[in-house]
Amino acid sequence: MGFAVGLLFGLGSWAAQSAVVAMMYKGLIKAVRDASLLTSAGRLSLLFLGVFMIGLGVFLVNGRLSGHQAPRSCLNLSGAGGSIRP
Repeated sequence: MGFAVGLLFGLGSWAAQSAVVAMMYKGLIKAVRDASLLTSAGRLSLLFLGVFMIGLGVFLVNGRLSGHQAPRSCLNLSGAGGSIRP
């Protein structure tokens, strides 16, 4: 039941954020008039986001963000499928 509630809140949040982004994009298209400027800005922002996400993943896997390594029981990388013990 808790999963369904979380899923509904997540879907509602996603829909609201998508609507806001769509309205902002329509306003920018009307204000800027040059679509190539928006295209290059979008590509640049996706580049920065990608670099940030990859860097964050590398830091989290190496344990440098938290200052210590995660216990081996939490890192089930063998693919054998098992539960994570608390």
